[in-house]
Amino acid sequence: MSETSLDKGEVTTTGLAAEAYIWALSPVLIKRYYEIARSVGAPLNRLTVEAQLTDKPVQTNPDPSELQRHGGGNVDTLYGYAWIDLKQEPVVLQVPDANGRYYSFQLHDAYQNTFGYVSRRATGEIRGSYAFTGPDWKGRLPDGVKEIKCPTSLILAYARTLIQSPDDFSAAWAFQGEYLMGPLSAYPGGLTPPIQEENALRVFPHLDFSNADATFFDEFCEILATYPPAPEDTEELRRFESIGIRPGVTPSRDPRFDTILASGIAEGRKRLKDYGFALQTVPAVNGWHCRRNIVARIPDPMVRASLNRLGVGNLTVQEAIYGIASTGPDGARLNGRKTYRLRFPAGQFPPANGFWSMTMYADSDTEDGGFTVVENPINRTSIGDRTVGLVYGADGSLEIQIQRDVPSEGAANWLPAPLGNFRLVLRTYEPSQAFIEGAYNLPPLTLVVAN
Repeated sequence: MSETSLDKGEVTTTGLAAEAYIWALSPVLIKRYYEIARSVGAPLNRLTVEAQLTDKPVQTNPDPSELQRHGGGNVDTLYGYAWIDLKQEPVVLQVPDANGRYYSFQLHDAYQNTFGYVSRRATGEIRGSYAFTGPDWKGRLPDGVKEIKCPTSLILAYARTLIQSPDDFSAAWAFQGEYLMGPLSAYPGGLTPPIQEENALRVFPHLDFSNADATFFDEFCEILATYPPAPEDTEELRRFESIGIRPGVTPSRDPRFDTILASGIAEGRKRLKDYGFALQTVPAVNGWHCRRNIVARIPDPMVRASLNRLGVGNLTVQEAIYGIASTGPDGARLNGRKTYRLRFPAGQFPPANGFWSMTMYADSDTEDGGFTVVENPINRTSIGDRTVGLVYGADGSLEIQIQRDVPSEGAANWLPAPLGNFRLVLRTYEPSQAFIEGAYNLPPLTLVVAN
């Protein structure tokens, strides 16, 4: 074999290993989150919910290396989670009447696909009981309990509960307390309420794979054996068998593959970095990147990995659309030394059946983008449809002032900016079909002062 053909073979094999890394990242992340939760005593088949919002700001103008390592805390919802093991029997979730309050349980399988919801949009506003059943379960459920068939025997239920206003915490906590969960054998009287914790989401940190070696693929192979993949993934995964990746093996111990796999991880990480944030790889409209094709099973492994590496909870388009803006109309990165305006004409607010809000985040060049809220003089990190005291124009329009210092118009519509670069994330929950299909677009930012 010539030196040239050998080089070509090595590149091709490393490229395949890079593809395998990108494909495997989402399930390995889920596996590690699960292990972290279990290591700190998080129970199975029971909810853990946040006692406070995840919007705690860091100091003004933080060092990028000190930015919080989670994707975008907000001032809208209390979060919660439950790791659910369905090997023994189904697990039942009971939810109360919503009475207009937005809530959702986003259901992830062991590959971090969103396969379903229990939510106001998906299952309705009335009190209900839902049984999560494993892929091999066959049985009969009690009257009034609706089945949600799960593709893997381990699932993650990721919960959100809306805070209507600063005075709504007590009511929201009481609402959360009516989420009940437990094994089917304990239904109905033995279901238990959530555990309430400060910083409950610490079990979903930003995970660093910069030092990952070939044992990463041992984890992946363990997942493939424990939680068989969906039939539509089987053929694609079969391609990786030529580099030692198949269910239940430890390819890192095979001298034929360990170096190739380690090189593939390095190449895969580089490809992901070059690809960037999935939300920002779609063309911007009016300066906003809005990805409208986040679906139950994202077919492109690169898009899937790019989203999931920032953390769990990337909602599918029917439940929420996120718009992200990090550059202004001048083409430069948004920066607190400049002054911006965002105007919603009357009748053209983000079309949301749930709620909408726009949150300010410090921007950085760190790998996870630094989605971090930063302290400001009026303790406001977000503006939305529930913000108290907004001033509307005589024609019903709303203009939001985005700048570092107090606007001359006053602070009513002010979203304070940090000194350095920042990005805006506009969340629209239960978006209208017009937004989903692209018939509605967010309005552009305007640059008032370019300092």
